[in-house]
Amino acid sequence: LPSGEDESNSTKAQLKLGSLSFFEESILKNIHLPDLMAVKSWIPETNTLIYDQKIYDPNKNIWVRKYSYPKQQIPSAQESFEVFKTNHLILNEDKKTGFVSLSIKHQSPFVAKQWVELIINQINTFYRQKDKAESEKAVKYLNKQISMTGLSEIKQVIAQLLQEETKKLTLIEANEYYVFDYIDPPAVMEKKSEPKRALICIISALLGGMLSIFLVLARHYIFKQKVN
Repeated sequence: LPSGEDESNSTKAQLKLGSLSFFEESILKNIHLPDLMAVKSWIPETNTLIYDQKIYDPNKNIWVRKYSYPKQQIPSAQESFEVFKTNHLILNEDKKTGFVSLSIKHQSPFVAKQWVELIINQINTFYRQKDKAESEKAVKYLNKQISMTGLSEIKQVIAQLLQEETKKLTLIEANEYYVFDYIDPPAVMEKKSEPKRALICIISALLGGMLSIFLVLARHYIFKQKVN
């Protein structure tokens, strides 16, 4: 949900969330890279991640995957970003209401929850710091201008501008959820989103039936040709 007066930032924030620069500066540094690039499965009973040891050896904490140029032994920011954006990040906006839906898919629901919280915190922090720096620069410039002019009318105008910038700085400092606020906070989901086992069973049964019919027909015609 766009927060307060910062709805103008919400559209830019959505584009920022899907950018390589934001991922590299704000996400990649704050996650365990093997959780993104080398997870094979998750054991719910012990909340343990199992890594693909053809890619990453958790005992030695080293990458062992085979690779060829332009890939590297340790996944680069660009490669990791493509995996993150394609396989894990889901971002949708309701055009009618302006509400934004952000979710993460991961084998571990605990990691998924952690990453959602990280993304929201980082995007709010990014725009809070950006707007704060701009307002502080404006205040410094206006204070300089008000000291340089002797005209009361101009001083009055500058004083009003200073008041607005000071108010803006106060709101920036006081608003924890500067760009996005939660309607439904991230949670550790109990139900799997995928794979859909029922659908897999149905498709497998259909494919199995079709394959069986094909084999029966093939054997029938091959046997008939041999007899003839």
